[in-house]
Amino acid sequence: MEASFYNDLDASWAHAWQLLVRGVNDRHHGFHTIQLATVGRDGTPQVRSVILRAVEPQSTTLRFHTDARAEKILEMEAQPTVAFHAYDVRAKLQLRLKGEAQVHADDALTEQAWAESRPMSRTCYRMEPGPGTLLDAPDAYQPGSTVDVPPGGTDAGYAQFRAVVVQVTQLEWLYLAAAGHRRARWTRQGTQWSGRWLAP
Repeated sequence: MEASFYNDLDASWAHAWQLLVRGVNDRHHGFHTIQLATVGRDGTPQVRSVILRAVEPQSTTLRFHTDARAEKILEMEAQPTVAFHAYDVRAKLQLRLKGEAQVHADDALTEQAWAESRPMSRTCYRMEPGPGTLLDAPDAYQPGSTVDVPPGGTDAGYAQFRAVVVQVTQLEWLYLAAAGHRRARWTRQGTQWSGRWLAP
C-alpha cells in the first residue's frame, strides 16, 4: 500500500517535518542523531553527528547544542552556511538540508535550553580541557562536575554552552519505496518555499 504522501508534494513536505519533530522527542528515532556538515577553517568539508534538540516547522528552523570550545563553532562563525544529513531506516527516508547557522551564547534561548537539559548532559560542558584538545594519554582530562550551580551562581558548564539555530533554506527528500522511489527538493526564497519533484 502506498504511503499517503507518495505522490503528493505538499504531503511529502509535511511528512518530512513531522519526522524531524519526532526525532527531537524520541531518542530512538532515526532523526534524533543527525549529521552536520561545515566548512573547515582549512577549506575542507567537516562532518560530525549532533543531537536534534528542537524543530520549528512554521519557521523552518532546527536547533542543536554544542560546546563553545568545539572547532565547529569557529567554522560556523567563519562560514555560517551548513548542511545536515539524516536517514531513518524504518521510514526509508533520507533528508538533506542546507541553512544558515546562528550561534547563541548567554541569552534567553540558551538559558531556557540549559534549564531544559538533563543534568548528565550539562556535565559535558564542564569537562577540562575542551573537546578536541590534544592529550598525552587517553584519560588525561577531567570529567565535568555533576554539581549544578544554584541560580545566580556562575556555572563553568553554562559558560561553555552554545545553542545553534539553523534557518533552513533548502530541504531535499528521498523516499525509498519498492513501487518506485520518490525524490523532491524545496527551496526558500525570502519567506516563501517552492518545491519540485526530482528524478530519484
